[in-house]
Amino acid sequence: MTAMECLQTRPSKTSILSDIREYIEIEPTVSEDINLIEQGLDSLQLMRLVDKWRRAGSDVTFADLIECPILSVWLTRLLSSHSDNGNQSSPLLTSTSNGTEKREHDDQPFDLTDVQYAYWLGRQNHQTLGGVSCHAYIEIDGNDVESRSLERAWHRLLCHHPMLRAVFTPDGKQRIGSDIALPALLVRDYQNLTLKEAELALLETREHLSHRKLAIDEAHVADISLSLLPDNKTRIHFDVDLLVADVQSIHILLKDLADLYGEFKRGNDKYFPPADPDWQFKHYLEAKKQADQGRTVADEAYWKKRLATLPAGPQLPLSCLPESVSEPRFIRRTYTLSHDKWTAIKGKATSKGLTPAVMLATAYAEVLAHWSSQARFVLNVPIFDRHGGQPGIENVIADFTNLLLLECDCTQPLPFTARVKATQKQLHKDLSHSTYSAVSIQRELQKQGLSEGVSAPVVFACNLGTQLITQTCRETLGSLNYMISQTPQVWLDHQLYEMEDGLLLAWDSVDELFPEGVIDSAFNAYCQLLESLVDDVNWDRPYNPSLQKEQRVSRVSANSTERSVTRHVLHHAFFEWASKAPERTALIAEQTTLSYGELAYRARQLAALLIKQGLKPEEPVAVTLPRGVDQACAVLGILAAGGCYVPIGTHQPLARQQRIHATAGIRFTLTDTLNRDAVPGQAIDIHNIKDILPLNSTVTVSPKSPAYIIFTSGSTGEPKGVEMAHQATANTVDDINRRYGMHA
Repeated sequence: MTAMECLQTRPSKTSILSDIREYIEIEPTVSEDINLIEQGLDSLQLMRLVDKWRRAGSDVTFADLIECPILSVWLTRLLSSHSDNGNQSSPLLTSTSNGTEKREHDDQPFDLTDVQYAYWLGRQNHQTLGGVSCHAYIEIDGNDVESRSLERAWHRLLCHHPMLRAVFTPDGKQRIGSDIALPALLVRDYQNLTLKEAELALLETREHLSHRKLAIDEAHVADISLSLLPDNKTRIHFDVDLLVADVQSIHILLKDLADLYGEFKRGNDKYFPPADPDWQFKHYLEAKKQADQGRTVADEAYWKKRLATLPAGPQLPLSCLPESVSEPRFIRRTYTLSHDKWTAIKGKATSKGLTPAVMLATAYAEVLAHWSSQARFVLNVPIFDRHGGQPGIENVIADFTNLLLLECDCTQPLPFTARVKATQKQLHKDLSHSTYSAVSIQRELQKQGLSEGVSAPVVFACNLGTQLITQTCRETLGSLNYMISQTPQVWLDHQLYEMEDGLLLAWDSVDELFPEGVIDSAFNAYCQLLESLVDDVNWDRPYNPSLQKEQRVSRVSANSTERSVTRHVLHHAFFEWASKAPERTALIAEQTTLSYGELAYRARQLAALLIKQGLKPEEPVAVTLPRGVDQACAVLGILAAGGCYVPIGTHQPLARQQRIHATAGIRFTLTDTLNRDAVPGQAIDIHNIKDILPLNSTVTVSPKSPAYIIFTSGSTGEPKGVEMAHQATANTVDDINRRYGMHA
C-alpha cells in the first residue's frame, strides 16, 4: 500500500483517538463528552490535526472543530465528513515517503518562504533595526564531554540533515549544497584557569558568539564548539541561524546530537538520526503551495478586508527612534514560574475552556497595554507550521515558521477570564485564515498606501509542549545554562518554554530603544500577574496594577504642564526669526542648504502665487510632494497665505486622493513636475515662483483657525480628516521646544 493510499483510508474512532493522543492523554475508557480544550489540547495542535485529517480526505475545518471541542461532536463530524475521493488538497509527500523511491539530489536554488525572506532582508545593514541575523545561541553545561565523540556527532548531523548544508544566495534564494567541508571542532581549554578567570573567559566567548552573523552564503548556518573547564566541567556553545531551523528543529538538533554522541561513545558507528536524509525542504514547499491553493484565496480576502482597521504593534515608550539604533543588541530577562504554580494555572485555564497559550498571550497583552499609548494593538505571533501528512516530518530540520498578527484590544476594562476569551475567539478566527502570512499583510498595506505598513515589532513566541533539552541530552551532554535569540526589526520578543522545574519566561529586548527601567518594570509586572493567577479571584477581576513609586513621580512631573500661554499662529515664530536672523541656517536636505531668509522669501513668493490663483483665508490646500525642502516651503507658503495645508503622500492611490479632496473641499494641490499629472484638482508646480514678487507680510488669521488637516484611514476604511487649530499645534511645538531646549 502506498503512502497516498494510507493517508486516504477512511478514519475510524480508534485512528482519530490515536491522532489526538499524540498531543494529549486520553484514557481508553474516557467519556465522549469531554472537552478537549479542557484536557489540554491547544489551538496550534488542533491546526496540525485538522491539516492531517483534511489531507486524509476529510472536509472538516479548523472553525468547525474549535467551535465545539467536544470529543463526541468531533467523532461525528470526522466519521461523516470523509470523501472516498480524498481531499482536493495534495498531500505533503515526497517520492521518498513510501520508502521505495529516491530523488536525485536537487541543488537548484529555490524561493525563500515569506518568513525566511523577512529574516534574510533584515540582515541587510540599511534596514531599520537590521544588520543582524535571526539567530539563536545556547549553552549546555555538563561534565567530561569528550571532544572527539562530539565532533563526530556534529559531522554526521551536518551530512544527514540537508538544511544544515543550505546556501543562501545574494539574490534571496536558497539551495542545498551536495558537499560540505566538515569543520574541526573548536575546543577552548580553560582547565588551568581559576574559576574567576574561567568565568571571564566564558563571558567573552558568549559575547562573541551570541549575536554573530554566520556566513550563510557559504553554508555556515549552524556551529558548535566546546569549552573545557576546571574540575572536568564542560560547556557546549551552539548557535544556529533561524533561516534553517524553527524551535522544534533546534529540539531535534540537540536530541540527535545527544543520541549520536551517546552511540559513538558506546562504540556504535552505525547509528543515524531517524530523519530521512533525502528529505528536501524545496519539495515540501512545492507540495504545500499546491495543497494550500484552495484556502489561499479565501484567506487573502479575509485579511484584506481587515487591512484598513488593523492596528500597529504596541506603542511602547522609546528613548530614541528605531532607525537611530545602528547595532541592535538584545538583552535577555528570565523568570521561572514554579512547576506547581504553572500546573495550577494551566488547570484553571483549561477548566474555563481556555488554552494556556492564549492565557499567556493575554497576560502579556494586558501588561503591554499599560505601557503602550494605545491599548489596541497587534502582537506578532510565530506559528510553527510543520504540517502533517508526511511520514517522518517530525524528525526533519527546517524553518516551518509562519507569522500571524493577533489583534489585542485592552481599551475597556474586562475581567481577566473575559479578556482571554475575547483574545481566544480572535485567535481562532485568525488561525482559520493563516495561509496568508503577516509578511504578506504588511506588503499589502504598503502597496495600498494605507500606511507605511503595520509595524509589529513585539513578538509572542509560545513554545509550550516543546522541550529544548531532552532527558538523554541532559544525561549525556548537560543541562541548559543560557539561551538568547535575536530577530531583525524586533523590539521585544517573549518566549516560553516548559522546563523540568516549571515554565521559563524569557523576554529578549533591544534595551537601547527604551527609557531606563521600562522593560524591567514591565517584565516584573508580567511575572507578578502570572503569579497572581494562582488565586481564583484574580481571574474575575480586571487587570489594574498599582504604579511603582518612580512611575508615580515621573507621571506627576510629566503632567505638570501648566504654563502661561500666548496664543499665536503656527508659523508666527518662524517668520519672526527670519526677520531677526535671516542669515541663520534653517534647512539642510541632501545637497541643499537654506537660510531662514531664503526659506521665508520662497514661502512668501508661494503665498503670493496662491492668492493670485484665488486662495481664500482658511481654505485647505493639498501638499503632494516628497519629503525635503519643497515640502517645507509648501507648508510655510500655504500658512503665509492664510490657508490650511493638507498633507497627502505621493504614494497614495489616485482614488484615495480624490476622496480626500472631496471630503476637505480642496481646489489646489501644491506639487512638482514629477507628480503634477498624478494629482486631482488644480495642480500648482511649486517651482513656478521664479518671477513672483513675495508678499510683504503674511496674511493675518485667527489662532483658532485651522493650520492643517490630517487624514487617517478611519474605522470604515474611508479617509477621515482631523482638523488641527493654529493655537493647539503651536502650543505643542512651544512645549517641545521648552522641554528639550530647542531653538533656532
